[in-house]
Amino acid sequence: MKIVNLTPHTVNIEGGMSYPPSGQVARVSCSQKAIGVLPDGTPLSRCEYGDVEGLPTHPEEGTMYIVSRLVLAASEWDVQRNDLLVPSDLVRDEEGRVIGCRSFEQLDQDR
Repeated sequence: MKIVNLTPHTVNIEGGMSYPPSGQVARVSCSQKAIGVLPDGTPLSRCEYGDVEGLPTHPEEGTMYIVSRLVLAASEWDVQRNDLLVPSDLVRDEEGRVIGCRSFEQLDQDR
């Protein structure tokens, strides 16, 4: 099985495996809409999420793709997508920064 990292960060698995970014990033598009202004004049906006971008529409057989949790959630409607992985059970350093994960999460196959 081949694993392709579609995030902009190296994904380190506790115990040794490491998946560098592939150079292609899967994202969910976001269109900012103005919704108001704070009393100090700072604008307020809201992200209106759109389509997933950068995710192969015809995935290679035997290939799994590491994506963000937002991409996974936006792809949940697609019952054909059983090839997406999200880093899970995150490992953090003493300052709280994510330095790896212990496992991957996948869409529920019984959905």
